[in-house]
Amino acid sequence: MAGELALSVSAAEAAAKKDQPDNNGEATGTAIVARVFSEALGIDPCGITDDLSPETVEHWDSLKSVMIIALLQEAFSIEFTDNEVMAMRTVGLVKKILRRKGVF
Repeated sequence: MAGELALSVSAAEAAAKKDQPDNNGEATGTAIVARVFSEALGIDPCGITDDLSPETVEHWDSLKSVMIIALLQEAFSIEFTDNEVMAMRTVGLVKKILRRKGVF
C-alpha cells in the first residue's frame, strides 16, 4: 500500500511541476502537500485545509502520521528532524516547516 501511495504522490508531484510555472513554487508545494494528505488520509484534496489535524480527522492515527512524514520526505527529497516531526500538529504547521526548509 505504501508503494502505491508513493507512486501516486510521485505522479502528483510530476504533474504539479509540469502544470505550474517555475516561479510558482508555493502553489506547487501546496499541491504536493495536499496530495500527500489526501492519499494518506483518504480525503478529497479540496478538503485539505491548514487547520486539519489528528484532532479533526478521526482516522488520522500514528500510522497515518508516519506515512505522511515518509511521503513528504520522498516527495520533497528532504529529511525531517525529530523536533520538526513533533511540531507537525496541523497541515499548516507542516507547510511552515517545509517553507523553513526552503522547499517552497
